Amino acid sequence: MEVSWYKDGRPFLRSPHATVTGWLNDEIHEDYQIRFSNFSLEDSGEYQCHVRLDHYRITINATVGMRPYFTTKPPAYQHVARSSSLGLECQAQGYPTPTMSWVRV
Repeated sequence: MEVSWYKDGRPFLRSPHATVTGWLNDEIHEDYQIRFSNFSLEDSGEYQCHVRLDHYRITINATVGMRPYFTTKPPAYQHVARSSSLGLECQAQGYPTPTMSWVRV
């Protein structure tokens, strides 16, 4: 049996936070996996596992994401004098890339 891993369409062997393992579980079963430690945004993406045995082939797809988190957020309360200017900044990261919008409440 031949097993190969891909991330975002490119061969994946390892990363600083992930290792690929494979072993014989018993006489007829083999286990293959990617194990993550200290998962980071760079580890997010589209993963594929390709398995080939003789003339049989199978592919499994998985999207590995990361919950959005704020990298910059405005203060909860901001006092502004009449006729003054105000700029508010808000940034977030995650996978898939988060969509942000402002709403006046």
